[in-house]
Amino acid sequence: MIRIEFDGDDLRRLRQAIEKAPEIVQDEMMRWGWEAGARLQEQVLRRTPVRTGSLRNSIQSGLHVEPLGAHGGLKQLGSFGLEQLPGMGLGMAAPASDSLGVSVIIGSNEQYAPWVELGTKPHKIRPRNARVLSFTGVGGPVFAQEVNHPGTRPTRMFGDALEASEGAIEGSVRALLDRIMLRVFGEAM
Repeated sequence: MIRIEFDGDDLRRLRQAIEKAPEIVQDEMMRWGWEAGARLQEQVLRRTPVRTGSLRNSIQSGLHVEPLGAHGGLKQLGSFGLEQLPGMGLGMAAPASDSLGVSVIIGSNEQYAPWVELGTKPHKIRPRNARVLSFTGVGGPVFAQEVNHPGTRPTRMFGDALEASEGAIEGSVRALLDRIMLRVFGEAM
């Protein structure tokens, strides 16, 4: 998780900006979210292994917006799949219960994405819809009741992309605050 700290004056000025012009703050935060999401998605795509291209093609970015009056706060998302918020994400929200928040979400809806990201322990593979497993081995077709899979190493395409982007994200948040202050008050922080 990326932790960005603000001093009391920054938070006070941001709260004033939200009170004075919430639509400008939300506009800037959404712009930041789309830009940060696109950069982070590109980092994840560069780190994603490719066999068929299905996993790489499934990686998408999006925004979750908490409008003024919703409860804000920092978020770190870590689930995969469509039922939950997909992928790893980072969030940035203004302080206080009357806050405005934008969370950037990067993820995949491929069922096997967590296994690629986190790796697997050694395990047995058994047939589900047939009596035997069938695959091509070195000497030709192989049929087996079960096989011992050695496990896989984690690729950490999401985690490594987030770590590699930490400095750029911190800088972009500071620039975001400056843009908000410039648009609302006519001066940067």
